[in-house]
Amino acid sequence: MKINKTAKIGLLTLGSLAILIWGVNFLKGRDIFKSETIFYAQYRNVGGLEASSDVRLNGFKVGYVRDIYFKEDHSGNLMVKLAINKHFEIPKGTVAEIVSTDILGSRSVQLTLGKSNEYYQSYDTLRTSVEADLKQQVSDELAPIKAKAENLLASLDSAITVVTYVFNERTRENLRESFAHTNNTILNLEQTSKNLNMLVAEQKENISAIIANIRKISETLNNNADNIDNIMKNLSNVSDTLSALQLQASLNRFNDMLTNLDSIMAKVNNREGSLGLLVNDPLLYNNLNRISQNLNRLLIDLRQNPKRFIHFSAFDLGKEIYLTPKHTSQPNEDVKFRVLLVSSTSAIPLESSLFKPFKDVEEVKSGKYFTYFTGNDSSIEKIRSILNKAQNVFPDASIVAFKNGKKIRLERALKKVNK
Repeated sequence: MKINKTAKIGLLTLGSLAILIWGVNFLKGRDIFKSETIFYAQYRNVGGLEASSDVRLNGFKVGYVRDIYFKEDHSGNLMVKLAINKHFEIPKGTVAEIVSTDILGSRSVQLTLGKSNEYYQSYDTLRTSVEADLKQQVSDELAPIKAKAENLLASLDSAITVVTYVFNERTRENLRESFAHTNNTILNLEQTSKNLNMLVAEQKENISAIIANIRKISETLNNNADNIDNIMKNLSNVSDTLSALQLQASLNRFNDMLTNLDSIMAKVNNREGSLGLLVNDPLLYNNLNRISQNLNRLLIDLRQNPKRFIHFSAFDLGKEIYLTPKHTSQPNEDVKFRVLLVSSTSAIPLESSLFKPFKDVEEVKSGKYFTYFTGNDSSIEKIRSILNKAQNVFPDASIVAFKNGKKIRLERALKKVNK
């Protein structure tokens, strides 16, 4: 039977189409000559799983991924269509886990069979899980190391900060000074050692003589051991003699003396007798203190104004002593009296508590000295009253006289106001 040319072309075309269909399916991992059972698996994230990826059981290929698409309920979950060899039954409880097949990140489905005696039917949905990819595994492994590294870096940063703060320029300078002082100390020790060596060398004969003398003393003590025993026996006898004395009577007398002293102190504390009043009466102490202050003021006034108390006559070699001024001083407007409180090389603030009892305190600087005055009156009586008050605070206070703003001698000023 002769086949025409058109039939040959048709047969060739059909054969090519068959080979093409078989080749495309083969490249997708699908064997069109084997029967398959379809199962579904639902995932939130397929992690790079693609269609035609292998489905394996214990490392053996039992199927492939036919299709991957989004679930129609708009939840964002992905449905994976698995094509499994028909002669292979899958028990219930089997887990379809997406796993990595190599370090490049290729993914496949790994079946972990359940232990049930019942089996899934075609188009049933399997239980699923997703194994962490290599990146996630590495991240999980490196996360603790990263945390430790960050803590270590923080610790190192703190340590470096502390070291930088401790070893600042001042600390380094102190360390250099310490090393320099240490070197000086070592040099001094070396010098001292040399001096000791020289001293020992120079005093070698004397040291030998001292050692020889000590040896002689030791020999002498050894040779006179019997005499030393006798001396110790004599000391023991003296001690026995002293112990036999009437020490108890002496102690009793001493105790009586302490008792009498206690009695005297009790009388003093009880204000009995003159001594007790002097010790315990504050009024008597205050009176004595006031008398001492008045006597001090009288002596100062006597030193500064002797003519107020002693008068010499031109015709009589005797003298008259007055307890009060002989003439009442008349104010002289040309002469002014002031009280000199204190003179110091350093300035005293006018607001000082020392100057609070006084009015109109004036500071006058002369050279390196600061002088402080109070009062300014032509009446000597008023100035004396201010002086008596000032001497309670400044015992060395004195009266100073001025005429027309210039300082003059106090005796001359007193003559002018007494005219």
